[in-house]
Amino acid sequence: MGMMNKYGMKHRGFAPMCQPMNGFDHREDDITGKYYDIIVYNRELTEKEIRDYELEEIKEMSAEKKEVNKFDRAYNESWYTITGCGGDLNEWKEGYTELLNDSGIGTPKEWIDFTGKEMNEAYGLVEKNRYSDDLHFLAFSLEGLNVGKLAMFKLRMEDRWFDDIVDNNVERNEIIGEKE
Repeated sequence: MGMMNKYGMKHRGFAPMCQPMNGFDHREDDITGKYYDIIVYNRELTEKEIRDYELEEIKEMSAEKKEVNKFDRAYNESWYTITGCGGDLNEWKEGYTELLNDSGIGTPKEWIDFTGKEMNEAYGLVEKNRYSDDLHFLAFSLEGLNVGKLAMFKLRMEDRWFDDIVDNNVERNEIIGEKE
């Protein structure tokens, strides 16, 4: 299979006459919510096709860029976040998955893990607002889960949404900056 080229549908979803069909391979869901659909071709579309069909080329990114984007995605999708995971992270994932299933919430489809050091660097956390470098976090996507039940579960477990963690950290950083 040769190089595949991806394009985001900015203003409408996949439908007859809404995208070029020459070289069309398949359609994908956009889990980020940025596009109505992602369409994949076995050729590069022309600038005219991109403009006429109001598409946006999606470039494949390096592993380093994807690593940075894990925070953007967790923030934009308000991922469920567990702070202070010690020991084997797979045991944490298995234990939480079992608890979530037993509570009728479902099974997380995607997990990420990161450290306090990564959070400090990604969000420029300073002074008392910094996390310990070796603090471990786990977060998972809400995709396919019963979010109403998950919200109640989160309260019982004293966990947080990733976007709340980031927003609170940014606000505290601003307060620290104002005191200087």
